[in-house]
Amino acid sequence: MELAHSVLSDLNFEQILKECAKFSHSQKTTERILQLNPSSNYNEINNRLQKTDCLLVSLHRGESIPIEIFPDIQSIFNTLQVENNPLDEEQFKDFFKILEISSSLKSVLKKSSFNSLKHEVDGLYLNLSGQKQILQIFDESWQISRNASPELNKIYKMIQSAEASIDKKLNSVFEKAKKNNWLHGDNIQLLDERKVIPMKASHKRKIAGITFGQSASGQATYIEPIEVIEIRNELIELESAKKAEIFKILLQLTDYFRDDLDQILKGYESLIQIDLFTCM
Repeated sequence: MELAHSVLSDLNFEQILKECAKFSHSQKTTERILQLNPSSNYNEINNRLQKTDCLLVSLHRGESIPIEIFPDIQSIFNTLQVENNPLDEEQFKDFFKILEISSSLKSVLKKSSFNSLKHEVDGLYLNLSGQKQILQIFDESWQISRNASPELNKIYKMIQSAEASIDKKLNSVFEKAKKNNWLHGDNIQLLDERKVIPMKASHKRKIAGITFGQSASGQATYIEPIEVIEIRNELIELESAKKAEIFKILLQLTDYFRDDLDQILKGYESLIQIDLFTCM
């Protein structure tokens, strides 16, 4: 039996739900709270009261429930459903947050004093081995660590070597141009992410290379020396190899969790339910 809308209005039920929603730790929980309706089912009412009472008693005992703001991970579910589609860095950051909170909650709520929440607690998704793998691949800023794989580390070293070679050859050409008074400026400059030498327009043919434009006045011409072009091409190939290796690493890590999709969905739902009861 549903209460008439007028009765709910008289009870200011909608405002009560909004006040409860202020204590939620996720947008999903807030949405669930605002959709709640009174129930006349005895078993449902009794079940909810037991869970709420359990959490209230825990507060009186001075026990804190280790729950904090957690993200909406619908995009993660969508990605896991598509083969050969890896989670990205931001998704892994959010997923790791869910794993951390779930683990902390289970360590507290597994006590017998929280038996009324056993169904939700048992449903939480835990994967300590997976958490360790995530931490081995990402650095503190949630970027792929250069040590995420031996191959990636090798590519990074080759990139550093190529960049050093470019700088060395650029400096050599720059010093030659400076010595001969061909320069229009005192420094190697960056133009469209390329390091170029600013030459006087009248001397631009003194250095073989590719012209990448000129100054507004037309007095300076920006040239990338031919000595660095081949290395630049190698660098472009190395950057492509780095992207491919990062994709491979992310895909392997994603596939580790992909078969657990149903458990992850169940775990996230349990997390929302526990959050909901802490608000009511």
